[in-house]
Amino acid sequence: MTNLGQRSQVEEGPPHGGQGRPEAAHWDWNSTYWRELASPWGGAHASAPDVSRFLLEFLKPQGATVLRPETAALMVRNHTAMLGKDRGLGFALGEGAGAGCSAETFWHGGATGTLAWADPHTGTRFVLLSTLPATTANKLLIRPVSDLVSAAS
Repeated sequence: MTNLGQRSQVEEGPPHGGQGRPEAAHWDWNSTYWRELASPWGGAHASAPDVSRFLLEFLKPQGATVLRPETAALMVRNHTAMLGKDRGLGFALGEGAGAGCSAETFWHGGATGTLAWADPHTGTRFVLLSTLPATTANKLLIRPVSDLVSAAS
């Protein structure tokens, strides 16, 4: 049996989160299928302070130490202006992070209840990691807290 490591959701989560139920195993984020898919968009585990430090690579790309400065700058540049949604490489840009964020903000939200953003206009970084699916976490926790932090920046 595969060791699935750290779980992505709490077992006491809402019904649409699987709650660890056997009948939900085929779509539960903790299923063997999702954990072994090897997709670049899921299964990352880090602490909020580590994610916040990583955001500095993009907030101040000239001082990047993990990525080349040119790569970090490229990742927060808009590559989809003609599509009506501003996207960098791995980041959404502008609207959607927090009500008080500037148009320069780059951010990434996750399906398992996470949001990380940095606003170059204010220098503010925000990271909230939860174990609930985004549909629940965004409404109850992530969006209200993000809006408070971005409005106070």
